[in-house]
Amino acid sequence: MNSRERVIVTLNHTEPDKVPIDLGDYVTGIHMVAYRKRCNSLFLKI
Repeated sequence: MNSRERVIVTLNHTEPDKVPIDLGDYVTGIHMVAYRKRCNSLFLKI
């Protein structure tokens, strides 16, 4: 499954093979530092 298919599947409220992530830039997405802190708080490995 490529990234585009993953997003489409997620938007259709079905489970993709991996969670789509938008690391974005200054305009969109979550900043990498915030993403790492969130993953650490949830005990997720990235």
